Amino acid sequence: MATYEYNGLMTVKDAAGNKYLLYPITKAECVDGLEEALATKAAATHHHAAGDVNSGVFDSARIPNLDASKIASGTMAAARLPTIAVNKGGTGKTSWSANRLIYPSASTTLAQLAFPSVAGSVLRQGTSGVPYWTSLQDLVAALGDAGGVRIATGSYTGTGTYGASNPCSLTFPFSPKLIMLLGHKNTDGVYGPDLGAYSYGASLVNAALLTTAYQQGLGLSSYYASGTRGKKSVDGKTFTWYYDYTGSRPNDGISYQCNVSGVVYYYAILE
Repeated sequence: MATYEYNGLMTVKDAAGNKYLLYPITKAECVDGLEEALATKAAATHHHAAGDVNSGVFDSARIPNLDASKIASGTMAAARLPTIAVNKGGTGKTSWSANRLIYPSASTTLAQLAFPSVAGSVLRQGTSGVPYWTSLQDLVAALGDAGGVRIATGSYTGTGTYGASNPCSLTFPFSPKLIMLLGHKNTDGVYGPDLGAYSYGASLVNAALLTTAYQQGLGLSSYYASGTRGKKSVDGKTFTWYYDYTGSRPNDGISYQCNVSGVVYYYAILE
């Protein structure tokens, strides 16, 4: 049987007791078969070609980042999708308020416009800043301020009086330049009720010439202008008038003032 000495000399004896010197040996050679086993042992860290990995489940932490061009098929679960920023073509939002307009509040931010406080409002915007809502009434006023023509209509019901002590008065949403007053028309085609007189059917007042003191000649009828007195308020929105009748038929004064009791009179104003 052989005798080994580590890092020394290996010797053997034959049956006759003769000793033979062999060669220096290593530690691996001291264990029978160890050297062959170590030759086939895999390294602690090693690499495999992608083609060699054809089964199993990867730990997600071990998966490298992939270029988007490498993902050519399959469906991504919605829960896995990130929120895309505006500067990447997204909205930067995960939800919106229903039925509210969206606008860019900054170069990379989207926001929603609040609902208008008045139903039927229209969307407006200045030369800069956030868009905003304007009611139709405010829009009409803005058009007037910009040089546009504004029109307003309305009506009043006569009270059956006339004269300086019983003037009629109308207040408008803006200061008009022209007032058109339309009297009541009876079934027989005569303007005004059948009270022995008639109301002049269509009357015009050049409101631009009115002052804050009563003036003669700007009445509701060119035919009866001499008896009519009219004025306007300081802001120009209220028109007040009366008919200065001194005759013996009071109903004439009532009719000429366009104030027959219970009769509905209609007007239109222009700016």
